[in-house]
Amino acid sequence: MGLSWLGRALAGLLLLPSVACQPIESGQVNADVSTRTRAPVLPRGVGDIADSIERALAIPTSAAAVALPTHRVADLIPNQWQRTFETVRELAWRAQSYGDVQGQIRIIEDYLATERTVEFNLSMLRLDLVLANGVIGHVDESWRQLQSSLKIANDFEFEPLLVLGRYAECLAHVERARSADATASMTKGLEYHLKLRRASIQQGHDSLNFYHFYLPYFEAALSRCEGEIARIKGDFAGAEAKARIGVEWVETLVARWSKRNVIARVPGCMGATRGGCKEPTTLERLYLDADDARVALAESLQIQGKLVEAEAVLRETVRGVMNRAGAASIETATRLVPLGTLLAERGRFADGRRLARLALAIFERHKIGAQSWNVLQARLLEIETLAAQKRWDQVAPLWAALENAVAKDPISRRRFVDSNPLRVMVALESDRSNEAAELAKAAAEAAATTLGDTHPTTVEARMVWGLAMVAAGRSVEGLRLMDAALPRLLSMRGEADDESGKWGATARRHRYLIEGYLLAGARDPARSEALFTLAERVKSRATDRAVAAGAARFAAQSAELAELIRREQDSRRLARGIHAALAKMAGTSAFAAQRPELQRQLEAAERERASLRRTITEKFPRYAELIDPLPPSIGRIQETLRADEALIAIYSGQGATLVWALAKSGRPAFALVELGSSEIERRVEAVRQAIEPGGDSVAAVPPFDVAAAYDLYRQVLMPVESAWRPAKRLTVIPHGALAMLPFAMLPTAPVVGSKGDMAFAEYRSVHWLARRVAVAQTPSAASFVALRQLPPGAGDREQFVGFGDPVFSMAARYAVADGAVQAEKLAMRGVRVAQASPVAGAPSNELSASAAIDAKPVPGRIADLGALPDTRVELMQIAAALGSNPATSVLVGADANDRNVKRPENGRRKVIAFATHGLVPGDIAGLAEPALALTPAASGGSGDGLLTASDVLDLKLDSDWVVLSACNTAAAQGEGAEAISGLGRAFFYAGARALLVSNWAVETVSARQLTTSLFRSQAADPELARDQALQKAMLEMIDRGAATDAGSGRQAYAYAHPIFWAPFSLIGDGR
Repeated sequence: MGLSWLGRALAGLLLLPSVACQPIESGQVNADVSTRTRAPVLPRGVGDIADSIERALAIPTSAAAVALPTHRVADLIPNQWQRTFETVRELAWRAQSYGDVQGQIRIIEDYLATERTVEFNLSMLRLDLVLANGVIGHVDESWRQLQSSLKIANDFEFEPLLVLGRYAECLAHVERARSADATASMTKGLEYHLKLRRASIQQGHDSLNFYHFYLPYFEAALSRCEGEIARIKGDFAGAEAKARIGVEWVETLVARWSKRNVIARVPGCMGATRGGCKEPTTLERLYLDADDARVALAESLQIQGKLVEAEAVLRETVRGVMNRAGAASIETATRLVPLGTLLAERGRFADGRRLARLALAIFERHKIGAQSWNVLQARLLEIETLAAQKRWDQVAPLWAALENAVAKDPISRRRFVDSNPLRVMVALESDRSNEAAELAKAAAEAAATTLGDTHPTTVEARMVWGLAMVAAGRSVEGLRLMDAALPRLLSMRGEADDESGKWGATARRHRYLIEGYLLAGARDPARSEALFTLAERVKSRATDRAVAAGAARFAAQSAELAELIRREQDSRRLARGIHAALAKMAGTSAFAAQRPELQRQLEAAERERASLRRTITEKFPRYAELIDPLPPSIGRIQETLRADEALIAIYSGQGATLVWALAKSGRPAFALVELGSSEIERRVEAVRQAIEPGGDSVAAVPPFDVAAAYDLYRQVLMPVESAWRPAKRLTVIPHGALAMLPFAMLPTAPVVGSKGDMAFAEYRSVHWLARRVAVAQTPSAASFVALRQLPPGAGDREQFVGFGDPVFSMAARYAVADGAVQAEKLAMRGVRVAQASPVAGAPSNELSASAAIDAKPVPGRIADLGALPDTRVELMQIAAALGSNPATSVLVGADANDRNVKRPENGRRKVIAFATHGLVPGDIAGLAEPALALTPAASGGSGDGLLTASDVLDLKLDSDWVVLSACNTAAAQGEGAEAISGLGRAFFYAGARALLVSNWAVETVSARQLTTSLFRSQAADPELARDQALQKAMLEMIDRGAATDAGSGRQAYAYAHPIFWAPFSLIGDGR
């Protein structure tokens, strides 16, 4: 950790009024969406890093570094003649590298108090104290040290000014340094250079050459300063640009320095002695500065939501440190934490925790104490990843260890424990409700007094206080507190922590609070309608990247809207900056005097923003709905429902599940089910085991657990059956793991028939929900109402267009075995990226249902995708069922390309089918958003062969159906679930009324029969609703469907097992 790490770690610690009270520069509407973002190629997990570290840790060592036993310079360096500026600064740097920042301060202060050195060296040591005191929160002391250090002025003055939040003064230095005559005059810079020149005059340095060698460090520091200021203003793209410049300059300096053999001639060593400039670790520190610059770049990328790119930068940094310093070095451990934090932000909690534990193992190997800030940061990362997974039983002992480690250090305790919302959450989840209530009350009152009632910290603290009160048995008081804080919390969702880029962490924290409110209020039946609206709002995902891009395009069509958006963003950034200022100034001498003015400006900014949001909603309602859809009331949904319909909405929380059922008329039903999200997930996974075979044979298909599936029906749907029982058609709004389970395959009774002569025939007697009602799913209540408001499609539309059997590569073609499918084999469409062939250039025959893409450590190319020849037949049969000419409506092979998809005439079809692979970010090298795989130009198609969600948003569709007959397009998990949700939303926004999506890797023959039967029914009866057409096709498969042996013509096995008849879900409008 070099000085630049300290500077950046503290950048923005104190946002003083000199800038906070000034107007923020206008933000830009992100309308640059025409160019596809190509993400870097990244491994799927962290094994490439973790395995190397684990091997290194397994090697015994006797050379592990040992933390400093004392901070007295005389004890550390008994020989007075060796007690030089360089050796003392090296010791201080060593303490800092162990995370012992306070030890660094004590070493420097002890040296300054007991030893004599040249004035220039004193100034540099005081600058070290400025930054170190800032890290531990001693802002006033930092300012005092800064004033002392400026006896020798230099152009690095802007760095401590930046650290201390003196942005106006910092900007003045930057502007002067960037002025046209800066290189000619640069008064302070020349003074600094002359002093250093005098100290090393015997080396014969030329001042001009000296300056040019030194230029990269100066430029890198300037870029860092400008980037931090851009970030504070909310100009995150500008911050990224400056961060990239900083990385380039530091890398340039590292390259120059690494070529020099004589360290004494290196001008940036910062130490002046009679013998010249000497500092043995100069190059090592420069490497660390380069690493710090890359971490700063990753932070700027993360703030903008460019998480894949940020991960690539951090991975490169970690790998570089491992190669340079060793896989089990302290430097490696330090760099693992930012990478682990980013992975946790992406929802990859297991990977994040693995890196945290490896970092802790390395620190333990080097005997770094538990009080080290590096250790505390790694420990906190492990705790946060476990808390995000709601594994509170494991969080509790780790949190206790963290509190014990900082018990005797008030500075560390304030930073890592007292200000952390997890402190109260851990107490709540450990059944210490009274303690949690006291802690939360103290935190809420302190925040209100210091920061004001509307500050995010205050709002969250009051919500936690209310939860603790409910847990302590004081529900009325607790709910009253949360009722008051909830509106403000909802208005903050998706905006807090923009400066850190930790939207995921903030969203999880808010979800925890709102979920607690939902479960607390669910005990009161009178709150059920209000809780329904809130649950729908909580379930709605943050606007994904593809839809955000669509919103930007929408805004670009209107200059008035674009201007309103810019002004609203300015107001939001100003309010956010003032909130940050209030938090960072708390406890400093300037706070009391400046708080009233800051509060006044905050209120003005929030009034301005509220007014602008109202104007945008009134003048541009479509844009407002696109970025922030509001859930409809129960009454509005009932008005939308038809007489034979019902709707079920589910919210699965940590401690319980809430279920609502609505019919056209009558009283809505509401139930609080004592099954939390973890238990729901466990049960869903148990049921899904039967539809995820471990091989490609019929024998590999597990028995379906009717009893387990019925138990889900009994506990989730039966309690609200009174409202939906009369319905013939049912729309479900699932939540959590339940979205991975087609409700049509839930049994309504625990009955299964006896085994017959044909495999799976016993499932024909099961009382599936599909026998009682036609089932559709919808993403949200808002989408249900919105889709019902769409006008009917144009009467002159063509029936069908289908895209399938793309050509990814000739190798993929050869990988498909010739001949008929054997009766004992399942032709599974479950493999997306083919396994590597054992012989280079030879066709691979390793495609099987078990070869899932998620097993691949590294994403592949589009050429690695497995061929789908059966989809050609499927599309032909759908075209025939709909009476469409296959010669013109079925586009396969080279014609299945994105150019043909984008033809306007192909958007005006009643049914649009994509029988191909569905991909999520990382499946294909460079893919940053969900996509459908088509034929690329390299195989005779067009473009890169990827129809991304952004591309879909550009389509103008008038379609009743969009069929995504790919693998796992409905049931992806983690980031994949978010991505596929974005793809589905993109089709809805493009004009689709309903989607038919696959829930698991489909068996090709049965899937083809199901889809053709569905569309044959609709063609025969145009009045048949979509959900009823799907229901009819499912029942035909259950009752009469069977696989036929191509050789003998006999029926080999029945299609009554859900793996065959329930792979598709209807998402959207079931009419």
